[in-house]
Amino acid sequence: MATPATHTEPTTPAPGPELTLGGPARIGTLSPETIARLNAVAAGMPAPAPVDDPTPPAPTPPPTPAPAKPPTPPVPKPSSSSATPKEPAAAPVPKPAPPEPAKPVADDKPAKETPAQLRAAYERAQARVAELESSYTATTKEKADAFTKLATLETQVKGYEERIAKEYEPLKQVLTEREQRLQAAEDKLRMTDFTKTEQWHNEHVKPIVDLNSKVERFLADVGFVTVNGQDLPANATHFNAILSAPSGQEAMSRAKAIFGPDFAAQVVSYRSELLALQSRQQKALETAHADSLKWQQQQEQQRRENQTRFKTEVAKRVALHLPKPAEGDAEEAAAIADGTQLAELIEHGDPRLTVEDVFEKVALAQARLRGEPLKELRLKRQAARIQELETQLAAYQTSEPPVETRRAGAPPKSEDGEGDWKQKILNKAVAAARST
Repeated sequence: MATPATHTEPTTPAPGPELTLGGPARIGTLSPETIARLNAVAAGMPAPAPVDDPTPPAPTPPPTPAPAKPPTPPVPKPSSSSATPKEPAAAPVPKPAPPEPAKPVADDKPAKETPAQLRAAYERAQARVAELESSYTATTKEKADAFTKLATLETQVKGYEERIAKEYEPLKQVLTEREQRLQAAEDKLRMTDFTKTEQWHNEHVKPIVDLNSKVERFLADVGFVTVNGQDLPANATHFNAILSAPSGQEAMSRAKAIFGPDFAAQVVSYRSELLALQSRQQKALETAHADSLKWQQQQEQQRRENQTRFKTEVAKRVALHLPKPAEGDAEEAAAIADGTQLAELIEHGDPRLTVEDVFEKVALAQARLRGEPLKELRLKRQAARIQELETQLAAYQTSEPPVETRRAGAPPKSEDGEGDWKQKILNKAVAAARST
């Protein structure tokens, strides 16, 4: 710790010779010019220029020494344990508080709940109603409030269910159909080519690949093997020599000869594991092949059944729509038979026909099908025209005077003299209508 300095009182020096400006001097005598200059200096004015004085100047007294200044006491340095007193720090200006976030306006409507939350609330309301119904102390108001809440939740749940049924059920149906089509495609791929499926890769290919990688790392760790007395780098060829051994005993003998007794057991273990995976893979292929044959037979059987059902259903509907020939009309019956033969030829084919014959028959059938609506339209127009002419003829026959009296009371005869004249007129009208 620093020792504090002691304060020493300054000593006052003895007074020197006193000098009085403008008055008599105790030691020596000053000239008037010198006194004037001294007075001017004391007053802060420029001193007047000296005037030549013939009188020799008096001897200048020695300067009086200025009084010594008292020594300044040393300022004690603050110790490490004490701190220099500082001025009190100004109080920090408080920062303005951030504005409070606007509070959301309270909404009379309750926050929307998820379907799961709404269902849970509905179940709790049901449990509460059941509890109040079995209670002997519950008031009527409590029961009424519970029933009101339950009714409200039930309405909301029903609304959610209706919305889900309207908006999400069609989407669920589409996704279900897509999933079914995807599953059907996977089943078909598994039955037609099992080796292209993900199941084949994960269950029967990846394990063998992983084991081969493990064998490669093992051969790299072994380094060298002995073959016919020569040390060679170990590779897959040496392992395949062990793998192709006809028996486990022969495999162990070869492993000891090539890899040595230290690694023989490990090599034989890899051989056994790989053979087991290959056997499992082969069995999976055989099973998949058998399933594929069975599936193809089922598909063929299903195709034949569908074909038979198709023919049966089509024949039923053809019988409903096909016009029937008039009884005893051989021409109409022949026309129906001709159309039926052409339809069966298109449906089933005929090996006796050449390619050109098939082209012609198919073109004929398509032409008849495409032209059928036009024929029906023309027949409809002809029928309307015939109906119009028959109406006009009936009006003419019932007009006045009677038709019979318009020719001297005798009905008109045809030019050839055959048949009724009414029938002749009707025939001409029908012929005219058909010609349009």
